[in-house]
Amino acid sequence: MAEVTSRPRRCLLLSLYAALPVLVVVCGTSCSRQAETPTVMPPPTAATESAEPGQEPVKLDVWVPCAYAGAMTELSTMFEQQHPGLELRQRVENVAALAPRILEGATPDVFMSIGDIEVGALTEAERVDYSMDFCFTTLALVTAKGNPADIHSLADLTEARVEKIGVGSEKISAGYYARKVLKEAGLWKDVEGKVVEATMPLRLLQWVGNGEVEASLAYAACLRSDKHKTPGGVGTKLLEVVGEVDDELCLTIACPAVSVKGCPHPQDARQFIEFLTTDEAQKVIAQCGFLTLGEAKCYLPQP
Repeated sequence: MAEVTSRPRRCLLLSLYAALPVLVVVCGTSCSRQAETPTVMPPPTAATESAEPGQEPVKLDVWVPCAYAGAMTELSTMFEQQHPGLELRQRVENVAALAPRILEGATPDVFMSIGDIEVGALTEAERVDYSMDFCFTTLALVTAKGNPADIHSLADLTEARVEKIGVGSEKISAGYYARKVLKEAGLWKDVEGKVVEATMPLRLLQWVGNGEVEASLAYAACLRSDKHKTPGGVGTKLLEVVGEVDDELCLTIACPAVSVKGCPHPQDARQFIEFLTTDEAQKVIAQCGFLTLGEAKCYLPQP
């Protein structure tokens, strides 16, 4: 078993299979420390397209998943102050709606993905000009407030009292990695019949909050955020993260930002993507519950 240096804890780390006050579900029978250098494609060589003094600012189209909406309020202000010739024009929507539009030919300047499966599909389709990881996230086992089904571990999902479990579709990162976690824990065959599949990550939190499922494997950065804001009208008072993962069972999901091939302002897009990796931007991202580039990470074993 390779040793993994844990990131600074925002909540108490205990064993996945013990009763826990707070658990982030990130699993695997083994993990190893990985290099934390962002994934970067070749740097730009052309000059910036930014507006000259006195001209109208260049409008940079940035497509933003709901999970980053809170952070982007502050990040856009910071970036525009540092780059007076540029103005960010944001489209905030679910990641599962944004990525397919790019596959179909849409050309925003920047797409900020939550998870790397979506970007992998875009890369395979040759829709990516430039890519860089700017933060990381994990999955969490989330229940309704008060944990009415008394769920404290992945193993509890196999119990008869748990009838429905929210899991994302395999085409989105939340679903792809949830399946990997459950398979790695040897639980997939026992819970597969209980799975209710969501095509959008936000649905996983909504279902828990509405009592439609006993638990979901979902992104829960907003529940750990210093700002305590959950997108999509899901009140944090209705939700609870019911466990934190043991270091031996871990998963870190990369979140890349990409410049879309054929976009109007590729060089300025790269400027914004590189801005997201600066210390000041990383501080804002951390406050919204995401792992920064400098924090320790570990991954499920590859097949």
